[in-house]
This record gives sequence, C-alpha cells and structure tokens, in this order.
Amino acid sequence: MAIFRFSQILGVVLTFVAVNEGFRLSRQGGYDLVLGVNTAAPVPPENDQRRYVQNIKTSMQAFSNNLWRATKRRFHINSVELIVPETWTAIPGAELAGMGSIDTADFRVSDTVLYPYAKNTYLCGLPGDYVELPFTFFQNTNANEFGPIWKTLMVLFARYRYGVWEEHGFIGDELFPYFSLNEDSTTWEATGCNNEPLVGKFINVTDPDQKDCEMAASPNSEMNACRFIPDSVVNKATTSLMHFHFMNSVVDFCDENTHNKMADNKQNAFCNQKSIMQVIRESPDYATASNPPTQVGPVTFKTVKQSANPLLYILLDRGQIQGSYQLANMIPPALAQFLVNNFANVVGAVGSFPNPDNPAVQLKQEVGWSQIGPNVDQFLQAVGELRIDGPLRRDFTQAIMETAGFIKSRGHAQGAVILLVKYGADLDNINATIPENDVVLALNDQKIILHSIELQITGSPPASNLARLTEETTGGFAMLTNIGDANFVLNNVLNFLARTLNSADYISDQATRRTVVKQAISSSSPGIQLVLPPDSLHAEVFYSSFERLNATNFISQIDGAPPTTSVSFRRTVDWGAGEGNSRYSYRLRFSDAQIAGRSSVIVSLNCTGLQNCDGAMVGRVALDKAVPDLGVKIEITTSANTVDLSRLAPLMIYAKATIDGAPIEGMYADALITNGATSYELVLNDDGSIPDILSEDGIFSGYFVPTADGDYRITVRFMKRTTTRKVATFIKESSLGRLLPIDQGPGAGCEITNNCTLKDVYNGFMQVEEYSTPIKFSNRNQYTAIPGKAILLYNFITRTLSWRSPRVPSTTSPVTSYEIRQAFSRLELLNNFDGCEIAATAVPVAPGEWQSTQHNITLYSTYYAIKSTYNGVKSEISNIRRFPGIPAPEPTDSTVPPTGSTPTGPTTPPTSAGTAPTTTTGNPGSTTTTTIDPTAPTVSTTPNPNTTPAPSPQTSPTAPTSPPTTSPPNSSPTVQSSVIVSLIGIVVTIFIKFY
Repeated sequence: MAIFRFSQILGVVLTFVAVNEGFRLSRQGGYDLVLGVNTAAPVPPENDQRRYVQNIKTSMQAFSNNLWRATKRRFHINSVELIVPETWTAIPGAELAGMGSIDTADFRVSDTVLYPYAKNTYLCGLPGDYVELPFTFFQNTNANEFGPIWKTLMVLFARYRYGVWEEHGFIGDELFPYFSLNEDSTTWEATGCNNEPLVGKFINVTDPDQKDCEMAASPNSEMNACRFIPDSVVNKATTSLMHFHFMNSVVDFCDENTHNKMADNKQNAFCNQKSIMQVIRESPDYATASNPPTQVGPVTFKTVKQSANPLLYILLDRGQIQGSYQLANMIPPALAQFLVNNFANVVGAVGSFPNPDNPAVQLKQEVGWSQIGPNVDQFLQAVGELRIDGPLRRDFTQAIMETAGFIKSRGHAQGAVILLVKYGADLDNINATIPENDVVLALNDQKIILHSIELQITGSPPASNLARLTEETTGGFAMLTNIGDANFVLNNVLNFLARTLNSADYISDQATRRTVVKQAISSSSPGIQLVLPPDSLHAEVFYSSFERLNATNFISQIDGAPPTTSVSFRRTVDWGAGEGNSRYSYRLRFSDAQIAGRSSVIVSLNCTGLQNCDGAMVGRVALDKAVPDLGVKIEITTSANTVDLSRLAPLMIYAKATIDGAPIEGMYADALITNGATSYELVLNDDGSIPDILSEDGIFSGYFVPTADGDYRITVRFMKRTTTRKVATFIKESSLGRLLPIDQGPGAGCEITNNCTLKDVYNGFMQVEEYSTPIKFSNRNQYTAIPGKAILLYNFITRTLSWRSPRVPSTTSPVTSYEIRQAFSRLELLNNFDGCEIAATAVPVAPGEWQSTQHNITLYSTYYAIKSTYNGVKSEISNIRRFPGIPAPEPTDSTVPPTGSTPTGPTTPPTSAGTAPTTTTGNPGSTTTTTIDPTAPTVSTTPNPNTTPAPSPQTSPTAPTSPPTTSPPNSSPTVQSSVIVSLIGIVVTIFIKFY
C-alpha cells in the first residue's frame, strides 16, 4: 500500500491515542462516563461553583465504590468527564469537552429537570439513553430530598445501563399496585423485594398527625395518601435498592435467592420474574466486562467546558488519487497550517471514506471528538495521509450522511462545519447514491455547513455535483485544476471555513428552517399537507424521482383555495449527472407573500401518464428568527442498528417529543421507513401495548419488519392533534416515606396530584426527525412473526382479567387466539403453562384495544396468565395475576386434583349461577359484565388495609393481629357454600379496589 504521511515530512513524532466517543466500558468493568451541567443552570458564586464540582466528585466516587460491591465486583466508574458551564469562572484552565456533550451525556444536570429520571425505552435487559438530574441534586454531598445520593444514582444507573425495573409499586397504579396481600391472603404488604421481613406501619401522609390509615370519605384519596413507613432502627433487610432504596440497611440488589417472584411489580412483569442481579448478569455490559480486576482505584475526573462555537469535522477521501499528484500533495500542508494556526480552541474530529474495515459503511473514524490544540499531533497525522492505490470508486454521498449522523449523535447546539476533501471519482452509477435532496435536508436540519475541496480528475471536465451541495449549505467550494492558483483557491476556502467556525452566529443564521413533514407518495396517495407555523417566512416542498416532471405535474392548494401551479419550481439532475436515465430533484417554493396569514399548504402530484409515482415528498418551512423557537426536541431510539431476522426479533422503534425535558400534551406520532423508492408508513403508539411499555408516558413505540433485506432510513413525525391525551410523567410524591419520588406510571396520578409537568404546542404543529443511522436488515425469508406479550390487569371481586390486545410485528392484524390458563402455583404457570387448566376464553379484538374475560368462582389462591397465538406461533407468557383465596391444600389422590386443575366433587366451589366464564371486549367503560374498564375507579374494589376486620398491615413492631375468625381455615379439607359466601363477604369488606 502506497501511503504518504505529511506529518512525517514535518518530522513530527506522533503517538496515536484512541479517543473515546462518549460512553465506554472496558473489559475490566470500568465505565468512562460524561456528566454535563446544563448551561441554562444559574451561575452560583465562585465558592459555590467549586463546592458543587467537589460534591459531584464525592458523590460519584461513593457511587463507584458501591456499584463495585453491589454488582459483586463486576463494575466500577473508571473516569468521569465533567462538563461545567462556560460561565463558571471559578473553574479555570478547563479544556473543551471532547468525550461528550451536555446533550449526549450519560448524566444530564439541568435546572429545567424537576425529578430524577432514567430514560430506557426497552422492555428488559438492554441499555437505555441517559439519566436526568435536577440542578439541586448535587447541592449536598450525602443525601437530598430523593434519599442518599449514591443509592439514588445506583437505582437510576441500573435502569439506564442494565434495563431493570422498579420492584416497588406505584400509588394509584392498578397494574403495579403499591399494596398487595401476601401469599396467605392474610397480611397487607407494600409491593417489593426484600431479604428480611420489613417492620413498619401504614400511615396517612396527608394527616398532620401522621395517623394510621383509616377509611376516609373518598377511598381513592385515602389509598393514595397511605404509605408504608419502615422502621429505620429495627429493619435489617439489605435488599433491594430497586424497592426501598432510602432505607439505611438497604445496600444490595435482589438476586435469585432473595427475589420475590410473587410481587406485582414492573421487574416481574417486564423481565419475566427474573431478579435484578440475574438481569444484570445477562446484560450486554456484563458480557463486555469479561476481565474484572480484584480491586479498583479511585475515579479519575476531568473537568471541561463545552465549546460555544461550531464543531469541525474533517472528512477525507482515502480512495485512489485520480488527479495531479502534485496538486494532491498541496492539500495536506495547507490543512496542517490552518489546524495549527486557527483551530487550537476548536473541538474537532477526523473521518475518512471508504471504510476498508467494514464495507457496509463508508465512514471510518480516524480521530474522535477532542479539542484540537492539546491533540494537534493526532489531527496532523490523520490529514497528512494520502493513498495512491485506494479504491477507485467510492460513495461520498453516503459518507456525508454518515458524518451528519455522527455529528447529530454529538448533540451540539451550535451546529457544525464539515470540510470534505475529495481526491477522486464517485460510484459508477451516480443514481445509486442517496438523493441530493435528502443530503441537503440532513445537513440543513442538523445546522451543518459543508465546505469542500475537490481535485479535478485528469482528463475529465470539472464536476458540479459537490459544488451545488456545498452552495446549498452556504459553504465554500474549491476545485483544484492547476498549480498556479491552487494555494490561492485553498486559502480562500479555508479562510471562509475559519470565519464560520469562529462565529456561532453564522451557524445560527442558517438555522431558521424546520422540516415538518415527510410522507410517502404514490398514485393512490399523491400529496402532503404542510401545517404552517404562525412565524413562517416561506415554505418549500422537495421530491426526487426518475420521472422527468414539469411544474404542471405539481398541484398546490393554499388554505383550500383553488388548485394552482403558479409556484416557484426548480428541476435539477441529481448530482449533476447528464440527462437521460437519471434521477431528478424537484423543489417548490412558496413565498412569504403567498403564505402570509395562511395556515396550511397541500401539494399533490398528478401521476397521470407516469410510469412510477412512488417516492417521498418532504415539506420544510423557514421561520422568523425574531420569534422564539418552541424548542421541541425529538429523540429516536431503536432496538438495534443491524437486525438479523433469522433470530425472530423485529426492529422496535421508540420516539419521544419534549420541550425542556417535559412531554407534550396531545401528540400523535408515526414513522416513514424508506429504502430507495420503497417506503412504509408505521403508526407509533403510546397505549401500553408491547412494544410500548407504559401507556401515555409520552414515549411512542412500534414494531417494524420490512418485506425485503436492505438498508432502511427512519423518519419520525410528531404532530399535535386537536383532541388532547393525558400524558403522565414527573409526578411528585410526598416527601415522607418516598419511593424514588417519581411516578412514571399510568395517568391516574395526574388527576390525583394535579402536579404533572406538561408542555403544549399549537394545534396542527408538525415536526419530523430522521434517525441518524440506516438500519440494516438481513434474512427476511427466515422471519416468523411472534405476537407481543400481554400485560394483565385483574379485578378479583368481579373475577375479571383485562388486557390490551397484543400487537403482531409486520402486520396490523390481531392475534388469532388466546390461551388463558390457571394454576394453584405461580411456578406451575411459569414452568408448565401448556399443561395448566384453561381458565377462560376470549376472542381477539383489534391490536391495542382493551378486552376482558371472567373466570369461574374459586376459593383457593389461584394464578392466571395468558399467551396469544398468531398463525400457530405463541407469544411469551404474560405477567401473572392472583386470586387471593385461601392456600390450596396439598394434592392428594382423594381430595385435591393435581396443581393446575380445579377441585372436583365436594371441594369444587359453585360457579356464579352455574354460568360459563363471560367475555367482554371493546374500550372498557364500567364494572358491569358487558364492558369493563380496568382503569376506572370502583369503590367496591379498592383495597383498604386497615378496615376492620382486615388483617394487620405488613409486619410491624407490634404483634400482628390474628386473622378474623370468619376467615376460612387454611386446613379445611372441604368447603361448604356458606363458607364461600362468608369469605367473599370478608373480601369485599377488606378490599375497595384490587387488581
């Protein structure tokens, strides 16, 4: 391989050091993390600045020590890059942030965040996105209103990195209740996991005197004011941190020996009854940390500041040089001179294309994000390399798109500048590249200015494809054609680049455009609608096609006015290729005068006489900078970037729209997935039907499986509907006996506490975001759809099981059937579901819709679960729900049938009037047997742990009250009808609502 290194000519001694790209985990189990303090945070006095930074260091060291111990010496914190605001003058000499940014940090501290929150959209066992913390979190060193700091960090980190769930219940949550009866149905407990019985009492936290919980006029308010307060002196339980982390004695996670598989909590429901430690041991991080040391040292801290200027990304062509070698050799010295003289205080990175190590992608990272000044040798080495015998053809369009995605993942608010250095030709077929419009929009949306230096190919006329792309982003372009003026041309472009890098205002001037809609176009659906924001200056519509179209093919309507073709129209041949069998880019522009005071624009395509009308149409608006931006941030997460469908796991897409970290009320979300001219439209749901985890939490989810292998791009659109939906997050609990005081569960808490933090936008608001990386699918012909898992609600008074009809990947059809089974043992259902008795039947309804069914009356504690089937393929088992009767007798040949069967003969409880189980469907709205709403308040079924003759609540300092004499004895060999009636009467007395 012939390689020239300019840095060797300078005589520079180079030592290449790999630079971290954000989060990193070593084989020794050491995490390199980024913690960013938001620049919007208030500027404290200098002494407080230093104290705040020291508090962070102390807290993170304590967290590392305890993470090492709690994970059985597997994980620790190796280093923390701490990003502080630029305005914190008491932190002098800090380098510019290289490893990460505030917007992409693992821990993000901000004064706009109210409560700690770990964003992890996956069902179980996979790492999530980040942890958010309020600015007040580190104002003390040991504890704050959320409990001991290191313990709170442990809970959040376990959710973030290992995908485990809370083991406690939630106030007002009927799916994961705060209260439950123990296995003997005699004692009230706070839902959770602990290795020793907890001692304490239930108190009413709204009562000034903190009295024991008593029946109140409103059962809902009473139960939502009742908390279990553990005795901090008596309790010796060491687990679990995911239960009551604030208890002094609790320092560990539950493992297989201490895990409570019976608890109705999120950990059991979403992780299939696995313990926290089992999930951690099965996590990707655990596999990576394959060589943990016997001891670990202190955490290394590096305090840095985030650059207020744009980022610089140098993208180098490593293909074959196809022009003058003499001209090519003039480029590296010019780049090196500018790096040394102008960019010492710039944060930059270097990449090259094509990638010789991975043909599936074009981009190869050469130098990671870092401040150029202290790391200039690495940059000199990278820009000084030229290849004579590199690949002849390469795809610069794909390389630019991958670079834009890499910049996007950095999350730098001030935007970025790309300098592309191109030494040779492109792909043989320019039409195989990404459409020009797509590249333009990607650069514009990420506030990226492209500057380019191109070497003219020997014997070919100057090309125009890269020049036009550069012009679209307002960057500078240089075509090197002869030795005489090469230095002049190079200096012009590099001086222009220096001006854009040293002025954040220059980038912000370009950031007035917002893509609001991207939609598939076909002969049956030939148009799109742009809802115009009130501050729109002009609007544009983009379209790409192999059809050569005219202005008359595009029909426009503004606010329902008569259709018109009198719109600014531009047609160009993609990437400057010649006319003929080429792809074309089209742009329609609506001026300020045309859209002033208007609310929407509809653009459709007249497909008559066209051979191929399929494609994607994109709408973009330019906004008035004088009007403050709404600040809507769209986050997209996928389950993988490479999907092998032979593993039968579909792609899962998650999307969230927020303003200052808070969800937006009344939003609708969908996704457009494209591969060339092939496109799919997918509605994303926030209804709690898997793959969505929690209903109405602001995170929208969906399955996707294409019909063919290939690389697919994902664009998510959020829009505000005129009808509103309640979104429940960030609900604060009482400071007394708090859990981790965040309720991320269903919406009951909003109505009860009236303390939801929600944002709003105007009706018709639209904004789209493209996922940064194409998704590669393979082995589609080996894929078989497995229906999603159902999550059960249960009302044992009415004997009603309720669930949302599961979704099936790759289809909108419902599942074909259900198996609803029962057993006297939870383990029997888990280990031998197919051998357990059928408990009830139900006919599937549309995916995501509620449906319910009833089972026969039973006396014994009985467990219920469901599996769905689609075309003969069964889902995994649902969470398990229990009828809290008396313990089932030990099986004998004469009295009790095998586990999983219903007692017969004299031991069989009578059914309700001898009727079969009742099935109900539809959107639940009442507690009758025709339509049942599992989330509606029902006074007759709300639990109350202190109503006489209820058994005592959870183990307390005083001796527990004996069960009422009217309760059925556990040892009764037979059951009479009168005893059953008595039991039911007691149950109704004890419970007000229980699922």
